[in-house]
Amino acid sequence: MDNMRFTTPRNYWRPISQMSLAPHVQVSLTPYFSGALAPYFSGVTTLANTAQAKKRARQADAHREHNTGMRSTVRTMIKKVVNTIEAGDKAAAQAAYATAVPIIDKMARKGLIEKNKAARHKSRLNQHIKALQS
Repeated sequence: MDNMRFTTPRNYWRPISQMSLAPHVQVSLTPYFSGALAPYFSGVTTLANTAQAKKRARQADAHREHNTGMRSTVRTMIKKVVNTIEAGDKAAAQAAYATAVPIIDKMARKGLIEKNKAARHKSRLNQHIKALQS
């Protein structure tokens, strides 16, 4: 045991397209890599073998894209409130907060963000709005 060394596999830092995989092994990382990494993962199919697994992989990709958009919407709404607070306009901040709260609550109900995180955001935003001078 003392003479054994831990080394990284030979293919560790190589792109998947250049790795020596068995001919029947197929890897799907395309949706997770875009931009500069996209050429390394083009034309790669899913790892799923059965029809059910293939369908679940398609559904997972669709759900992930949808959830990403919804999370982005929540972040945008929070940023709008923060920007109005930084501008110092209490009325505009209250209006932005009133439009953001239902969206934050909806995403918490759907499980896209934790309910405690939603409550924390709402509480802190409201504290900052109350601290503004009229």
